Amino acid sequence: ALEPRDAETIERLLGRGEGGQSLSEVFASDDRRVLLFGAVSDLLLKMAETRPLVLIIDDLHWMDDPSMELLAHLTFPIAEAAVRRPVRMLILVTYRPDGLTGRVAHAIDRLEREDVCELLPLAGLSEPEVGQLVRGLGFIRPSHQLVLTLATATRGNPLFVQETMSY
Repeated sequence: ALEPRDAETIERLLGRGEGGQSLSEVFASDDRRVLLFGAVSDLLLKMAETRPLVLIIDDLHWMDDPSMELLAHLTFPIAEAAVRRPVRMLILVTYRPDGLTGRVAHAIDRLEREDVCELLPLAGLSEPEVGQLVRGLGFIRPSHQLVLTLATATRGNPLFVQETMSY
């Protein structure tokens, strides 16, 4: 369903076409990078035409620079398409805001300024919520000191609470 040029660009990147290229080779050339961004944007928009599309990216703060650049670029063609027609696409990105630097911080700042992007900050669990989670993990009567220590040490991150309690 893609334009031949877009399909060829993606196939080369995947090593299926003639002259397969690695992502680092693609990003070494501005022209190839622009072609790739356009091809991926077109592919995702085409996929969203036939059925709703959800793209989930976890731990954005660990993303490499080329992938971050691609993600930041995707916002604009999707927003432009949404002006003309409904686009059934959701891109959900999670990241830890502590200590963001470089391109990741810049891209997040840029995305937050776009009308199509919405930031939903999630705070850690409160101390009573940590206590409830600990009880849910099978510790019937955790001490107040344990719950307080867990809440402080994990900053209420449910995964960290669960992992800490598994030891």
